[in-house]
Amino acid sequence: MGLAGAVALSLFDELDVVFGPAALADALFYRHSPALRFELEGGKTYIAQFLQAVDRARTVLNVAFAGMEAVTAVLGVWGDDPPAQLWATAEAALHELGIKLPAPELSASELPTPETRVLHGEEDTQVLFAFTLSTARLPELLWGSLAADLGIFPQLRGRLWLAAPELGLLACPYDSRGMDMIGPNTARLAQLYHQFGDWLLDHDRARMAEMLSPGSKKP
Repeated sequence: MGLAGAVALSLFDELDVVFGPAALADALFYRHSPALRFELEGGKTYIAQFLQAVDRARTVLNVAFAGMEAVTAVLGVWGDDPPAQLWATAEAALHELGIKLPAPELSASELPTPETRVLHGEEDTQVLFAFTLSTARLPELLWGSLAADLGIFPQLRGRLWLAAPELGLLACPYDSRGMDMIGPNTARLAQLYHQFGDWLLDHDRARMAEMLSPGSKKP
């Protein structure tokens, strides 16, 4: 499957309207309020770290996206190849994970960023591919995304964002170490904050408490 016909940016437009122009930026936790940052991986071996990361991410997202049959997924990849070639590589990795996507659900947008140049080189461009994904396929997608940092296969290279615009929630499992959650749905974020308090990143607890603890001033 190529990129033919994938020219509408309605998925990206919706993310921009609901979550703002920094919806697909790096370090979402520090760019948005309210926001949560979860600690995912743990253990002494790569396998233990990976299993905990997948289990925690799945558990949090199952609660966050409860009742949703599908979410908007965005995969950001870096390189100087044409978007069609970058997608072909990503699509092959998705197929290894058991995920097959019909062409009408795909959009693409090239967004070079300062972070991209620092992390991936002056000539690299970040290309974003957006598609609608059944929530039943989230475990496979999380496996691929979180496996990449730990040398586990099959894996999916690139940054992943998962959003339910109608719920007002967007998650970014930025690597196996952690996952950010943002959005205007303060009530659901507060629920996640209290239900999974033990999994929140200690370093950023003070900021989360200020935003989401009972009695705090809501943004």
